[in-house]
Amino acid sequence: MEGDLDWYLLMADRLSFSLSGAVRWQEAAGTCWKETPSMREGAKLYVREALLSADIPATPFRLMAGKTMVRHGPAVLLPITDFLIKDTKLNNGDNWGKWLFGLSGSFSAVMVELWAFPEHTWFADDYRKRDSADNEVPMALFHLSFTHSIHRLGLLYYHNGEHSGGMYYSGQINESLLPYMEGAISSSSLVRSLDGSTLTQRSDGWSADFLAGMSYAPSFADVSVFLEYRYRSSGYSESDWKNIEIALSSLHIDRPYDYYPVCGYLSTTIPYLETAIHAVGLRIQNTGLVAGFLNYSLTSFFLAPDGFYSAARIELHAIDRLSLAVQGVSIVSVDRAGETAWWNNTWNIQIAARWTVRAYE
Repeated sequence: MEGDLDWYLLMADRLSFSLSGAVRWQEAAGTCWKETPSMREGAKLYVREALLSADIPATPFRLMAGKTMVRHGPAVLLPITDFLIKDTKLNNGDNWGKWLFGLSGSFSAVMVELWAFPEHTWFADDYRKRDSADNEVPMALFHLSFTHSIHRLGLLYYHNGEHSGGMYYSGQINESLLPYMEGAISSSSLVRSLDGSTLTQRSDGWSADFLAGMSYAPSFADVSVFLEYRYRSSGYSESDWKNIEIALSSLHIDRPYDYYPVCGYLSTTIPYLETAIHAVGLRIQNTGLVAGFLNYSLTSFFLAPDGFYSAARIELHAIDRLSLAVQGVSIVSVDRAGETAWWNNTWNIQIAARWTVRAYE
């Protein structure tokens, strides 16, 4: 059960404050394979955004401070240039934002953003990176985008202990067909390690990611289709997983529990699985509300060399701000040669109710 909070306050057309979050109740959960019993927890409050924004008079700039989620790039299924989203995503796939200071400005077809988090601050979150001496690492992200007609090009630089750069492009072939791409390069691996230990010998040098995607939304049907391919030079190959399995077996450990939670029901919140060198994703969803009250989506990934992730979701907007959703997820490994083998052929059906409270002043 989940309740959403969304509140927005505008003062004098220059100063605004936005607050959003969720209250969750987890009364029961599936068993976590054989080792862990079912879990139960009471209500918990999660703040996704608490952001204060102020326009600088007589300039095109805006100052921002607080907690928020910053997204970049056009990818829907397998994002690459979402540096802050990937760094702040918890192991179970949830993302509750990050404390940041920001400056943005718009100049006709050009938009610029700067987000930063200093090394020493009163605010702390669960995502702060630390160096080998356990010192907090400062973070900075710079984003520059250009828009011309139906084309948009974006450039990013990200520093969070390592140096990373990104680029994305989106365009339009006709009214229904939209191509897009993303690319990233980093001075370290763009795929996070399993648990911070050296379970397998891997290069710590430069790495690169690339994504090509296409969306199709025909005018004659209320449906949108997204197809994406992602390549990760620092991904885990079949031989890497075999080496990890050998290393864990010598420690009498069956699976890398510190990488993803062992509970199958948590897989419903994971937007993508990260370690495959080659991955293909497909999503089919309605463009607008079906009959004014229904949403649906079908999602499937192939994660080389042998993994399949599939999810189906139907959400009914019943009355006012109440919605009911049913979701089914399946993660299957054909030959136990990749990351999905560690999920032990998980499947899950989840029923959820959500009540949303919105206020704008």
